[in-house]
Amino acid sequence: MNSVSLTYKAEDESHGELAAKLRCGEFSGRGSAWFNISQVEEFAQSIGRYPIEADSAPLLESGFWKDDGTLDQVHFRIQIKPIGQRGMLSASVQLAATEMSTGVSSEIRVEFPVIYGDLARFQSSLLSHLNGQATEAILEQSLS
Repeated sequence: MNSVSLTYKAEDESHGELAAKLRCGEFSGRGSAWFNISQVEEFAQSIGRYPIEADSAPLLESGFWKDDGTLDQVHFRIQIKPIGQRGMLSASVQLAATEMSTGVSSEIRVEFPVIYGDLARFQSSLLSHLNGQATEAILEQSLS
């Protein structure tokens, strides 16, 4: 079953580290990035919209930023976007890391189909996790 599980660990009241475990078929990976809690809360709200439109697809991403405010190196990205004409959605997840001492990079990027029910469960678990009521938030593909 394809899934991504998220765990947010606050460093202070406004920001913290979001860690992810990703499983997609035989592939798996782990990664993390730093986020302002408001970004994660805003993403949690955005995945509850219906319908999700391509031009405003929910996106949460972080990594190393340039001085002009654009993302230079992605460490974590998740985006939910519509696919096809029948109301299907796609969860696109990218995790990456670079070992600073060696310069060795690792990356996993997967995409799997989800439905609005999967997003509703994910939204609920993410909000519960951010409120301290759940140990993690999970987006899991219900259809195979």
